[in-house]
Amino acid sequence: ERFTVELWELVFRGVLLPIFDNVRYAGDQHVLKEDNEWLVSTCLDALSKLIELFGHYFDVLAFLLSEHLALLASCILQDSESLANIGCDCLLRLVLENDERWTAPMWDQILQAYEHLLKCNSPPSALTAAAAPDSHPVLASIFEPRPSDAAAAAESNGSLLSQDACPKASASGATEATPPADPVDAVASPSLQTKLNRSTSSTAKSTPPSNAILEGKCHVQLALVRSLDKILDGRAYGRLQRPHLYKLLDILERTYTEVHATNRDGELWSRPMHQPIREQFIKQEVLTLRSFVALLLRMYADPQLEEEQRVEERLIMLYAEVCSCFVVDGADDALPPHQRQLHSTQTTNINQLLNGVLAFRPEQFSKHLSVLYPLLVQLVMAESREIRTTLVKVMNRVGVDFLSLDLS
Repeated sequence: ERFTVELWELVFRGVLLPIFDNVRYAGDQHVLKEDNEWLVSTCLDALSKLIELFGHYFDVLAFLLSEHLALLASCILQDSESLANIGCDCLLRLVLENDERWTAPMWDQILQAYEHLLKCNSPPSALTAAAAPDSHPVLASIFEPRPSDAAAAAESNGSLLSQDACPKASASGATEATPPADPVDAVASPSLQTKLNRSTSSTAKSTPPSNAILEGKCHVQLALVRSLDKILDGRAYGRLQRPHLYKLLDILERTYTEVHATNRDGELWSRPMHQPIREQFIKQEVLTLRSFVALLLRMYADPQLEEEQRVEERLIMLYAEVCSCFVVDGADDALPPHQRQLHSTQTTNINQLLNGVLAFRPEQFSKHLSVLYPLLVQLVMAESREIRTTLVKVMNRVGVDFLSLDLS
């Protein structure tokens, strides 16, 4: 505690940070292999001690948060899956072990780092990197940023599933509504973004990644989403301010929308692709949707949350899109094999949505029944016994609440 800020900064930049130069300056000429001696003998212990040091002297070292986040981002975005997992674990530890001490601007930086990592590690980014322009020009062009995507990112409120992502999902008749801008949305830090961009450029390679590397990045993307789950399941939810919760919704929504669009891209899936990578993309969609829905439901059930309508619009629209896609896909005998596989894994997501409806307060249940009821009727034909069992409970509530049935 007696060290001055200047001395701590000197120690950090001159003594501690150089320990990780293998990560910070990795590139084509310095690729960390899974059996790298420094990686297996030094990295985990050194990075763990650095996180412990930050927590122990939190009040003094808080000004170096952006440096720690940039260093962890460098680890997570490496081609080495072992190093990336070490970075994910240490980032989660950093957040959870200090969750009582983060200020609002610090949470802004933490969420900004997660948003950057999920964007850089997303299926579009991974597949674009894997596409050699000469051999896969179509694959490279599939994921070129679209003006609508850029506009959505600029507004920091991403859109829900586009009509193109699931063209048959309009059967519900739900219309898309853009959430209103929040005057106190989480603020991005330009200085942190510069450091994150620098950490990303240090991991860039001029040659396309191998299938093993792509599969590893898929694993890391799942680990990042699970990290957000653990943060929200812990004490952090009660400490996050409203703008941070909406920012988390935006992050999960964008991550889900990107992998959903990837899994429905027929031209992409018609091309040769390593089978484990296909399976990982399916897992990403299921897990990210589960996390997105869980946060929406938690916020919608939170009596202290203001502007309930903002959450409500996103939640009901998501219900309509996901359930409609599930019903349409289930009735399509010509559904491609990979989408058939995805359809079979979405049972838990549909059941989660149905249980969410059961948890609605009476006024919420009655308010949205006109939109939800046609979807519930269509789900009667679902093959899953789990879905039908939960659906019976929802229908019983309709009978009790609106038809005054006695089902005791």
